[in-house]
Amino acid sequence: MKKIILINILIMLILIMVLEWVSFLIAFNKNINLFENEVKINKIKYYLNHKSCYVPGKEEFEGEMRPIEYRSSQKKPIILLGDSFTHGNRLKDNETFSYKLANYTNKTVINRGICGEGLGEIYRQLTDDEILNRFPSDTEYFIYTFIPDHIERSFRFRNCELSYFYITRYKLHNNKLEFIDSNKNIFSIFNYFYIKALLENYIYLIQIHDTKKTYNLFYKYIEEIYKIIKTKFPNSKFVILYMYDIFDSREDDGKFNINDLKKVKEKNKDIIILDSLELCPQLKENKYWMFDGHPSTQAWDILVPEISKKLELNTNK
Repeated sequence: MKKIILINILIMLILIMVLEWVSFLIAFNKNINLFENEVKINKIKYYLNHKSCYVPGKEEFEGEMRPIEYRSSQKKPIILLGDSFTHGNRLKDNETFSYKLANYTNKTVINRGICGEGLGEIYRQLTDDEILNRFPSDTEYFIYTFIPDHIERSFRFRNCELSYFYITRYKLHNNKLEFIDSNKNIFSIFNYFYIKALLENYIYLIQIHDTKKTYNLFYKYIEEIYKIIKTKFPNSKFVILYMYDIFDSREDDGKFNINDLKKVKEKNKDIIILDSLELCPQLKENKYWMFDGHPSTQAWDILVPEISKKLELNTNK
């Protein structure tokens, strides 16, 4: 009897893994087909070799920070926070948000974007004195590039990549952010961590989404990040750039949207919120996006001047 149960459990786990692969490949193929006239790619090869972040010319690249973009004006630099949008997945160093912003404003820009991460990693960086002490005390702006997926990344494992399955996460406990150390659950049995991640994702997909709980966690992240910035860098400003992406319909479908984001100003009125689609409506065109949903260098070409204008940054134009 026990043997039959174990066999059934094993079959179920194998089916879950197969479903994970098939569902991702179907979704990935659908995404690429939007750009089929612009992109020629071996889809299977790209999927199998895709890491958390990719930079042309750096085949083994993963997790490395972009170089600091020093310009003639090194006073009042700008620090960028976020994920692969900020970092510049699939872009060369001279095609990224940080490079374009530094060139346009003639200001030094520090890119702290980490592919695949979200608010948990930003909060971790800002609570790490070793990292925080490297940030110039006269930093003028902290610009956080937000995408709606950061809501889900705040409380669950990712299911979109096979290169790693865990991101920096915290939970809300007694109105405080408490670190979740998923590594302590890793046992030596075959692929336990992978199976655990998959199960958590599928449980998430079938459970009733606890909107209040997840949104409260997001708002707490923003509140704490803003508090750290204002304490350590009293003369700096915190900006949230709501970044449109090609797969975001912007319809009022009950998911987190720009109006939900604007609620952060109820407690923190000094936070600046910029809507990329309001700044550049043409971002709805496919030509500003790469086949995997990341902004192209052309997207930053049109966004950077508008962001600079809104923030009244001195430019060399």
